[in-house]
Amino acid sequence: MSHKTILIFGATGNTGIQLVSQALEQGHNVSAFLRDSAKLEIHHDRLHVLEGDVQDKLAVEAAITSMPFDAVISALGVYIREPVTPVADGTQNILDIMATHGPKRFICISSLGAGDSKGEGNWLARFIQKRFLSFVLRDKDFQERAIVKSNLDWTIIRPPQLTDDPDVHDDCLCWVGPKDKSQKVIWKVSRADVASECLRLVDRPDFVREAITIARAKP
Repeated sequence: MSHKTILIFGATGNTGIQLVSQALEQGHNVSAFLRDSAKLEIHHDRLHVLEGDVQDKLAVEAAITSMPFDAVISALGVYIREPVTPVADGTQNILDIMATHGPKRFICISSLGAGDSKGEGNWLARFIQKRFLSFVLRDKDFQERAIVKSNLDWTIIRPPQLTDDPDVHDDCLCWVGPKDKSQKVIWKVSRADVASECLRLVDRPDFVREAITIARAKP
């Protein structure tokens, strides 16, 4: 993997921290966009912290134009219990600025149950989606629609239940559309695995303008 210059939104979430840490370990130059710089407990000479609110389009523009980036990754996420769309609105700001100033490569972490993955997963995943995540997934639906309408080289990654296992596993599978019924999977994946896949896609043209599901293969 060649060294890249990457801008990460949502850098203080659990998955965002994995993204920042792994990107730095791989030798990339990283800019982390976050509302409160004190919440990021990572310090590195190749880490540049950009403070701002993704709902503020001028702040997003200042971040994206702060240097020539090779890719932008979004790990934005918030748990909501009402029909609002903070993630979709913030993502729209990112898309608008990228359309004008670049770069073209945009990788977004969404969620299983969003878009055309609704109903995917085992019974527990479907129950959680319906019972606890209906407004979160509504926001993600709007986010994905905005991404698909853009002219960027985007990839959407839809993980199922996320775990805090710090390891990156070599048995992760990625696929587009409904899962092959012959393939048995565990409907869980570590945040470290998701971050690893995002960074792999920065350097390779796999799954451009496609939404993929990621999960671990069942032994």
